[in-house]
Amino acid sequence: MNNSNKTIVTIVGIGLLASGCASSQYTYNYPVASLNERGLNLIEAGKCDEAVELLEQALEITDLDGVYNNLGTAYNCQGEYDKAVAMFQEAINQNPIATYFHNLTITYLDRGYDGDIERAEQALDNVKRLDPNFKSLEYAYAKLEYTNGNYTKANGYIKGFLENYPDHKKGRSLEQAIEAELNR
Repeated sequence: MNNSNKTIVTIVGIGLLASGCASSQYTYNYPVASLNERGLNLIEAGKCDEAVELLEQALEITDLDGVYNNLGTAYNCQGEYDKAVAMFQEAINQNPIATYFHNLTITYLDRGYDGDIERAEQALDNVKRLDPNFKSLEYAYAKLEYTNGNYTKANGYIKGFLENYPDHKKGRSLEQAIEAELNR
């Protein structure tokens, strides 16, 4: 085994799902860090299938919560919501942090099964409990209110979020959807 495979590195894993900006620090061995980082870059580039392949490889090497979270993000990107939910739940079982609950919230709202709105509300309550200042909390509330048909409330949340994150692509997309409903 060469020395690069023995090296431990620290990288920043980005919770790209909805926040596009939430991060958490993870320590991985070098091959996992490389796969994880490349997987995150592919998610950001919209290359979901390739990201899933790399992150599944990383999961074969380790079972760290950050890899589960990032694989969940990649599955969500693919529209594989059941798989995404399972990954986020495993990440939460290992390390219940706000980022993972946030990603689970958004996935429940994207999936849209009976009972998912209630599940999203419960996950969002955990985000708020764990980190009342979580940077994407307003985005999650905007998406929840939009899903519930409360477009005026959703508009207030998304405007507040976009004041802080004006270049957030998913935030801008949600803003457009909300405005379309308000202008009906």
